[in-house]
Amino acid sequence: MQLMSEINTNFIDIPIISLPIAASLTPHNNNLFPHPSFIQMAQNITFHIQCTAAVVAHFQWHKVTLIYDITNDMSFNMEALTLLSNQLGAFNVEIDQISSFSSSYTESMIEEKLKSLVGRERNKVFILVQFSIELAKLLFHKAKEMNMMDNGFVWIVGDEISSHLDSLGSSTFNDMQGVIGFRTYFDRNKDSFKKFRSKFQRKYVSEYDDEDEEMTNGEPTIFALRAYDAGWAVALAVHKLQANFSNKQLLKEILRIEFEGLSGKIGVKNGVLMEPPTFEIIYVVGKSYKGMGFWREKVGFFNNMIENNDQEMSSSIIIHGGRSRSSNNNDDNNNNVVLELPRFVLWEGNAGTGLIKRRIDVENSNFGVTGRILKIGVPANNTFQDFVRVCYSHLNGMYISGFSITVFEAVAKNLPYPLLYQLVPFNGSYDGLIEQVYTKGLDGAVGDIGIIADRFRYVDFTEPYLVSGLLMIVKEETKIWKEIWAFMRTFTTTMWIILPISHIFIISVVWLVKEDSSDDLSGFGEMLWFSITVIFYAQKREVKGFLARLVLGTWLFVILVVTSSFTASLTSMMTVSRFAPSVVDIETLRQMNATVGCNFNSFIIRYLNDVLKIPLANIKTLSGLDEYPKAFDNGQIEAAFFITPHAKVFLAKYCRGYTTAATFDLGGLGFAFPKGSSLAVDVSTSIIELIERRKMPQLETTLLSTFNCSPSSQVDGSSSLGPWPFAGLFFLSGSIAILALIHVVLKWLRNWWRNNGRSQVKPMDDANPHTQPNIEIQFSNVPNL
Repeated sequence: MQLMSEINTNFIDIPIISLPIAASLTPHNNNLFPHPSFIQMAQNITFHIQCTAAVVAHFQWHKVTLIYDITNDMSFNMEALTLLSNQLGAFNVEIDQISSFSSSYTESMIEEKLKSLVGRERNKVFILVQFSIELAKLLFHKAKEMNMMDNGFVWIVGDEISSHLDSLGSSTFNDMQGVIGFRTYFDRNKDSFKKFRSKFQRKYVSEYDDEDEEMTNGEPTIFALRAYDAGWAVALAVHKLQANFSNKQLLKEILRIEFEGLSGKIGVKNGVLMEPPTFEIIYVVGKSYKGMGFWREKVGFFNNMIENNDQEMSSSIIIHGGRSRSSNNNDDNNNNVVLELPRFVLWEGNAGTGLIKRRIDVENSNFGVTGRILKIGVPANNTFQDFVRVCYSHLNGMYISGFSITVFEAVAKNLPYPLLYQLVPFNGSYDGLIEQVYTKGLDGAVGDIGIIADRFRYVDFTEPYLVSGLLMIVKEETKIWKEIWAFMRTFTTTMWIILPISHIFIISVVWLVKEDSSDDLSGFGEMLWFSITVIFYAQKREVKGFLARLVLGTWLFVILVVTSSFTASLTSMMTVSRFAPSVVDIETLRQMNATVGCNFNSFIIRYLNDVLKIPLANIKTLSGLDEYPKAFDNGQIEAAFFITPHAKVFLAKYCRGYTTAATFDLGGLGFAFPKGSSLAVDVSTSIIELIERRKMPQLETTLLSTFNCSPSSQVDGSSSLGPWPFAGLFFLSGSIAILALIHVVLKWLRNWWRNNGRSQVKPMDDANPHTQPNIEIQFSNVPNL
């Protein structure tokens, strides 16, 4: 930066190509780089910032410490830290500390600075920002001596350090065990690179091998390749311009050139390389390092390099289930968009290398506390011990179990890091348990804790692991049928009207269409008696004629179905008792001035008084589940109020004689953590993951299935049968009867017209023209009506 300030304005058009070790800000968008002729062979630092934040988000670390090198320009450092802070904030990552180091520091000064970064309540995830390799070697050496490279510590380095790992010696690797880093990827399999590397290594060995024992590997870094590509860019521009060109023409040609170099695609835009980099994620292990995968903007993490690096995928990165996913749905490249990063960085070794297999565990770095066991409070004297049960034994000591404990253990196991905790019984109210979390006496609270609005002032709740409401449980009253005309309720009024009308109509049709008119059914009285005997299948006279039998047969089938339904419905209504709640709603309770019951030390007392307006004198607290049936039987309470999970347990155990009368919506059951705790976010995420994967312990299968109680059969006798269930039968029978009737009528008319219908008309008297004509019409073969 000082160089830029010293450039004379007379040379403003001279192309200046910088070869920085670290990433760069965009010159033309920053007042630090006023000259358009200044070109940097480096990518925009934004890509490096995004990759750093993506790694942190993948491991779900929510607090980090930033360390930067003040040897660099201070303004540049502040700009880089601001960008990183914003990017980390997008992933809900909090910056715990920001510390500066300088290459001018002595070992004692570095040691003092490191001591200030660690402590019982300090975060232990460190990110080195824009650090030089020389200062990093000193820092890691001193951190190794202070045991800051052991379990519980994580170090993340950027491209400016990771790209130099091939040049470091074994002693430096020993100091950097477990360090996670990323470096710019370039194709090492290209023939052009292999030729360059061969020449580079020969030159390196001949000139520098004897000077620095640490620099034992002559592997060219990305920075050496960019220097080579910068030379080629100038050479290509000069070759294209040939001779007699100005500085401005040369600058314009350099900015216009694009070619495939050793470090990748070379092209300049806004003073930096335009091609977005691909980073290889690595971690130091043994005397070298291992690759874990790759990261690229708009792609995220992926396993293997794809052939076409220009392929655009989704711009969103989804951190989920221990892996980072792009939201691209292209199945052909699915293997390239999911990166399996190890949750815990392992390194291997044996007695020969002196390395032992261990892992870097960030123990609850999300909670802001490392290296200690969390104290999680549980209610010890709760009413429903099926959710939380605290037992004491002389042999085994204290044992805590229950449905809520089973859920919490499953959720903790699903977290992306090991959660070390100790369950601590709390003898007090649920509000007292919440207060202990608020005052930091406990690190969290687990159990059947209701999520209600006024508790959010003191703690943060997780997502509910059980949906809950407030249920009013009352006794059932038995109502037996004692009405004289109870059988009339088997059918609706409409049905009772339709049945006799349909029956008389059908029997009339049968009487009209029968062929033999000389039998015993010729009279009207006989027809009525026949209609009654048909209902009970008691008719003894044979019905003759195809049409009459067709109409009667269809109707007999209808009678069979209707009488069977009548018998079944009447039997059910007359023999099975009906049940109804003794109190139907909360208004009835208030009007009765009745006493209600609920769990002691519960928020329900406050809810009943403040929201449902039940006087405190009418609220009776009970300490045991078995006390509720006794209180109901003795008349001490008219209703009991439970949250939904508790009500399910009560009704599962006492399934006879009790029912739900009213329901009030609440927030559910969840776990509580201190305000601002990121652990609440992680636990909520784990709960939702288990629910989505259908691996959350279920109340019905885990707890309710243990109760062997068969509820009484309940049939609603008021559900009378209407005509619609029989509409098809009525339509079929009625249609056949109507068609048969139409057929007979048409037959009568035809016979009359052809055979017996004749008119006898006497002529009018000519002398008396006003005399009416005498017309006589005779019909035969018509039944005697």
